[in-house]
Amino acid sequence: MQDLSPIAATHREPLLKVRGLSTHFTTVSGTVQAVDGVDFEIGHGEVVGLVGESGSGKTMVGFSILGLIDPPGRIAAGKVVFEGNDLVGLPERELRGLRGRRISMVFQDPLTTLSPTMRIGRQMTNVIAAHQAMPMADARQHCRDLLGKLGIPSPDERMHAYPHQLSGGMRQRVCIAMAMLNRPSLIIADEPTTALDVTTQAQILGEVRKLREETGTSFIWVTHDLAVVSELADRLLVMYAGQIVEQGSVETILNRPLHPYTKGLLDSIPTNNPDAKRLPQIPGSAPPPGIGIEGCKFRPRCGFATDTCLDKPDLKILEGTRAVRCFHPQYDVEHPLTEAMS
Repeated sequence: MQDLSPIAATHREPLLKVRGLSTHFTTVSGTVQAVDGVDFEIGHGEVVGLVGESGSGKTMVGFSILGLIDPPGRIAAGKVVFEGNDLVGLPERELRGLRGRRISMVFQDPLTTLSPTMRIGRQMTNVIAAHQAMPMADARQHCRDLLGKLGIPSPDERMHAYPHQLSGGMRQRVCIAMAMLNRPSLIIADEPTTALDVTTQAQILGEVRKLREETGTSFIWVTHDLAVVSELADRLLVMYAGQIVEQGSVETILNRPLHPYTKGLLDSIPTNNPDAKRLPQIPGSAPPPGIGIEGCKFRPRCGFATDTCLDKPDLKILEGTRAVRCFHPQYDVEHPLTEAMS
């Protein structure tokens, strides 16, 4: 398979290589393919946006990388090679040594991430103690410093607070800080700004950019919001029904989407259609996991589908990191959206 990472040009191994990743769940109705043959790479210090509708498999990719798939789920096939080691099938004890240390995750809902019975400072220092020997005074100072970098006022006071005493934006900042405490190589951020107001979103994105520059940490930014991720990511991976259907740099995908699904996502952003009498939308809805569709999974909703689409398309590499899973890519479509969305 051709290398899809821009890091390849420097002959440096990617930080993360995912190959043929398939995650299945066994149900009374049969096997559900939540993730279906996903391939991608993450370079050192790179931010990659993983975008798509709810239910497209974005979060499940993050859980699969971390080995957070419990029965009746399982990783049915594929490799997740992180820093040269395949994480699939790794003993739980070894995975726990990596989680929070080399790979961290920011979950979507901070209220379910944080314990309601423990003060913020205790929860943060526990993350450090789980992975490294550090005097408690130094650990608390490290936590205070990181909270300050993330724009939390009076960090000493916040460390004595319980989660319910903080605003939603502060709780999310705390979760991002906890993910950063042990200076991991990779952070998987699962829609961390979805429930926040636009001002707080902008602040957090700016803080993440600064932390990335300072630490060289890579990010997988999971979201359905193309406008948000366009301000942060280097590349985009567009997911639909458990598969990556398009990938490339942020600029190329925003300005010239090739897959009809990507085009539909961009057309549905209100600020991109100021003169439209009615906002365009993708017809129908994403298929529930487990629903078998012959050939291209987007075919029932696609206005460009033909009989050829009854066959299963592969993710075709065009050049560099540009790839699309479609028999009829829309080469003549142009979306000058980068400036409008920035």
